Amino acid sequence: CVQVVCFQHGFDTTPHLLALNHDKVYVSYGIHPHAAKEYTDEIESQIISLMSHPKTVAWGECGLDFFKNMSEEQTQISVFKRQLSNAVKLQKPIVIHTRAAESQTIEIMKEIIPKNHRIH
Repeated sequence: CVQVVCFQHGFDTTPHLLALNHDKVYVSYGIHPHAAKEYTDEIESQIISLMSHPKTVAWGECGLDFFKNMSEEQTQISVFKRQLSNAVKLQKPIVIHTRAAESQTIEIMKEIIPKNHRIH
């Protein structure tokens, strides 16, 4: 089981889940495109720190969602690029979210993610 945590309010609760020490429970952290407007250097540092836990297996869910546009498109693009770059740097697989932005998502992924990097 992989618990995907893509809103900051979940960052504080998942360590309790991991503390249960279930062999098959893992976690992924990122910021959903709806919350891109809330992404800060502090949140990014928090995610990077959470990536060091041995049961943190991926970065995400992150991406673009131009259907609801709960964050401005340019903000989503900037935050998506930052998250992809960090995931690649940390060699973490990436969990992608895309809705009504498929061509832009693929274009950005091709720009930043090496061909052999794992994505879901």
